Amino acid sequence: ARPFDRLVYDRSLTRNALTKARALEEGFKLELDLDWDAVRASETLQEVEERLICPMFGYRDVHEYYQDASSARALPAVRVPLLCINALDDPIAPPENLPLAEVRSQNLVALAVTEEPLD
Repeated sequence: ARPFDRLVYDRSLTRNALTKARALEEGFKLELDLDWDAVRASETLQEVEERLICPMFGYRDVHEYYQDASSARALPAVRVPLLCINALDDPIAPPENLPLAEVRSQNLVALAVTEEPLD
């Protein structure tokens, strides 16, 4: 991730996620078998997802979680032309997470990605 992404998006999203995690800890600490110290020590959103979201919802790791959350599995159901647009420097949906193979296999789906990151 670029420095701006880490400073603005990831830091802000992580801070918000940890605020929600603290509320969960208060209400569910006895019911959830989590390493709350590790959750509180998370410095990135991915660490929060790995340490809190994945165990809470039964995912093996963040990769399984991201795959399950991906829109890629909905692409076969598309029945009208669909244009998806993604910025190459999108901190939420980086290019390595785009469902390129799934898009290529669908006749009604097109994905436009910026050629260069926008500064």
